[in-house]
Amino acid sequence: MAKLVIHQEKITDAKALIAICPFGAIQEKDGKISISAACRMCRMCVKKGPKGAIEYVEGQKKSAD
Repeated sequence: MAKLVIHQEKITDAKALIAICPFGAIQEKDGKISISAACRMCRMCVKKGPKGAIEYVEGQKKSAD
């Protein structure tokens, strides 16, 4: 299963990053960015956010042994 990995140290403008998400899934709490269950994996944050701040990681497929 694919997932989004947040690199907190690369986020310079949290409000701008939050505004990118069309589903309102990016949230800031205690100075940290998180992604809620509202995320639809559209990857808009990866494409339009700060370079390297959010990374899309493909999931590993389990082999059918």
